[in-house]
Amino acid sequence: MDNLVYKDKAINIRDSVLLKTQSIDNSESGYFKLNGKQQLQLIAYESKLINSLYKAKAGNSYIYVQQDFNEPPSLMIKKGNALPMVIYKSNPQHDYYHWGDSQLIAYKNSKGVILKGVLFYPFNYNPRQQYPMIVSIYQRQTKALHSYVNPSLLNGSAFNVTYYTSLGYFVLLPDIIYELGNLGYSASDCVIAATKTIIETGLVDKTKIGLIGHSFGGYESNFIITQTGLFAAAVAGSGVSDFTSGYLSMNREGKNSNSWRYEYQQLRMGKSLFEDYKSYQNNSPVNWVSNVTTPLLSYSGTEDKNVNPDQTMEFYLALRRLKKEHIMLLYPKEGHTMQGYENQIDLTHKISEWFGYYLKGEKKPDWFEPK
Repeated sequence: MDNLVYKDKAINIRDSVLLKTQSIDNSESGYFKLNGKQQLQLIAYESKLINSLYKAKAGNSYIYVQQDFNEPPSLMIKKGNALPMVIYKSNPQHDYYHWGDSQLIAYKNSKGVILKGVLFYPFNYNPRQQYPMIVSIYQRQTKALHSYVNPSLLNGSAFNVTYYTSLGYFVLLPDIIYELGNLGYSASDCVIAATKTIIETGLVDKTKIGLIGHSFGGYESNFIITQTGLFAAAVAGSGVSDFTSGYLSMNREGKNSNSWRYEYQQLRMGKSLFEDYKSYQNNSPVNWVSNVTTPLLSYSGTEDKNVNPDQTMEFYLALRRLKKEHIMLLYPKEGHTMQGYENQIDLTHKISEWFGYYLKGEKKPDWFEPK
């Protein structure tokens, strides 16, 4: 067969084809050329993030971008069989700073499934001392292993890995897998297992570990702190807290019912609220709020059309009624992520001060107390 058909376009495999390649755990990436004889020829493949490849119109030369967690993006050129060369390296100021490192880690959940995660080291890591750690959660995140990120106060979803490693934290990004109809417990299982794996290394102080998530990660943060006291402080941004009210609400962005998000999309319930009411209740953080012992900082934009800010408010009111340690931040005229520079900076400072107080023993900020 000479041709492969993909999306109504024919690829003649007798011609040379460029292939983008990446290992399953995101530890390596690069490009190969499949020639007309169906032989693979290496262009570039390393334990780094390699992308944006272009081939010269004439000849056998390529340019591409290469980066690593502690290596700013560089424009590379590869000519024939010669070794790649740097054309331009960004961020020359990088070499004036200690930058820490990133490490792929492995752990098992309670069912024995081997999962991966990324552990980022503090800028001035000293193996003779223990450090606080922040666990940032979403879904699968090993793609961040080789990504170069400038530390910044301008963060729409509030969390910047390098900003926190520059402040002396370990940062853990664990991969999470889910059981249909049981996502809250699945997330708790994976995150707790990953965190305990790092505790066992002796790198971190087990009494100074924080948890943070935004959007779906905000839901996970809300739920996880109802299941464990492992974390000394937590942050949840724009997260769902009540599956019943969420299921029966309207999505202001899509202008349709939110039920599909619970049945088929990210919330992974697999059935309607009325077919499996018990599972909806079991996976709703608000139903387990009396178990919470972790101080929680939550935030939302008042104009969030993706996750209704009422979800943040409901959890806040439940925590408040039970006299749990909790602060809620509402940002007027902001949506699902912060767009205003002043609000981005404010939120970044408040989250770092929240963790600074609970994880590093820093002075209690004035804004902790109502005016």
